[in-house]
Amino acid sequence: AARDALLADAARGETLRAAATSSSGIQASVLLAPRAGLAVAVLDGLPPPPAGRTYQAWLIDGDTAHSAGLFASGGPLVLAPGGDLRRFAAFAVTLEAEGGAPAPTSEPLVVVPFALAARR
Repeated sequence: AARDALLADAARGETLRAAATSSSGIQASVLLAPRAGLAVAVLDGLPPPPAGRTYQAWLIDGDTAHSAGLFASGGPLVLAPGGDLRRFAAFAVTLEAEGGAPAPTSEPLVVVPFALAARR
């Protein structure tokens, strides 16, 4: 179902791609299907997390970070927060304690800003 929704947005020309590279060389690319409420993120240069830690993906809406899941590798990660993704301004990744956190507890390792406001 996620694949079909992503392809439907792509067929309508409504998918968007955003990418960024952190100062430490972590590369992140995000393909968004805003109306379908789906995104796929791929990260490169992210080492395995230390024991007892995990990576947590976030979608940023203004000053609020919404958890988009926990992961241990570079992806691809399928993010399905639901609703119209155009409300989010960025994707970010932090290193958190095993089990994750309700809000980021450290500076993001990488941030990918979205230019979706113009598409509303």
